[in-house]
Amino acid sequence: MLNLMTYNIGGNKEHLSLIEEIVKAEKPDVLVLNEISWIDDKSAVEMSSRIGLPYFCFSKSTKSINHTAIFSTFSLDNRRHITGLQNSGIIVMAKTKYGQISIAGIHLAPNTEDTRLSEIKNVCSAQYNCEYKIIMGDLNSISPENQVKSNHLSGTSEFEEPVRYDVIGFIKNLGYRDAAVIACKGHVATVPYTVDGNVEYYDLRLDYVFLSGQLVDSRRVNYSVIASKKTNRLSDHYPIVVRIN
Repeated sequence: MLNLMTYNIGGNKEHLSLIEEIVKAEKPDVLVLNEISWIDDKSAVEMSSRIGLPYFCFSKSTKSINHTAIFSTFSLDNRRHITGLQNSGIIVMAKTKYGQISIAGIHLAPNTEDTRLSEIKNVCSAQYNCEYKIIMGDLNSISPENQVKSNHLSGTSEFEEPVRYDVIGFIKNLGYRDAAVIACKGHVATVPYTVDGNVEYYDLRLDYVFLSGQLVDSRRVNYSVIASKKTNRLSDHYPIVVRIN
């Protein structure tokens, strides 16, 4: 079994001990954390020890405090920081019982689909020659399986802007498989509520685990979103867990 977990923790260090409890309960082999704003070598070593994942690496954004970290039970080699992102991302090679797997922990831009599309092309090109590959993190993008719900604060309840699926479509066209869709949970939200400008959005799925077809086509994939009273107050995103058998 290969256990994967990704969690946008919202930059909240105050609740770090509770976040670590959730991580330890799920026992991931690979953990991607987004918006870990205080990350440095010392804090990464300390957190690695507390959650029992001995290998780690992180990428610090040059444009925001939205840094990304990967923790793992596997050694992480060939580390490559993804340049040109508004937030942050890093690609590593992990030696697992399934073989060498390229893992991208990423956090795409929050502003436009065009920006995110440019960023994800950069990520996927870095994994092009890898047979087994994973993309994990906050993609800030909508999938066709997620029905967008919104409420304009001015009183209009209809969603007025066209919804674009460019980023998710691009990833799928390259042969990656959406773990949530495999498990028939593509409609399950990872962000219960957010506000953008004058619009309230709710029940969005913005966090993803994508797996190359070669990695999962002959294996069972389980997917879950950890939505509870605890996770609802720790971050504006829920953690997601994927188990590959």
